[in-house]
Amino acid sequence: ESIAYNKLGTLKRGNHLITTVDHALYSYFINHMNDLDTTYQLIDEKAYHLLSHTPLQYTYRQQDYELLLLGRHQVLNSILAIEASLYLYPDLNHQIIKNGLKKALWPGRLEMIKECVYLDGAHNEHALTALKDTVKDTFKDKKVHVLFSALGDKDIKSMLGVVKAFATS
Repeated sequence: ESIAYNKLGTLKRGNHLITTVDHALYSYFINHMNDLDTTYQLIDEKAYHLLSHTPLQYTYRQQDYELLLLGRHQVLNSILAIEASLYLYPDLNHQIIKNGLKKALWPGRLEMIKECVYLDGAHNEHALTALKDTVKDTFKDKKVHVLFSALGDKDIKSMLGVVKAFATS
């Protein structure tokens, strides 16, 4: 929530915002954007239809997309990329977008480094919750073993609570 407020503070009068802000913050965002005479597009889980977790496939605006990335949250991230691309380049061919999304990689985000061995750099409770949701969706019938580390300035106790919710060991 505080991250969302900080990001909203960077918005300038007359700009356009494309975001996946939590529904609980919609009224705050809309009021702030109206005060700044800003156009906006709010994207939520209802905007797409998930077809498959592995590979990650979904339908958005009557187009089917596939991602190498794992996690339902990556669908929303990719929709942000789609909308930003189309906002900047309205005539951009959808096949170019599809090809780019299908090749997109994010090192350190559920990156398979070896068969059945994944690396993820979740660095706070919010990121670990997204990891937990992805692990439960993608690896629901698998045992999940976690090697965890965090910097001392993090809320390690809360972070470990999230890890315990999905890790076998």
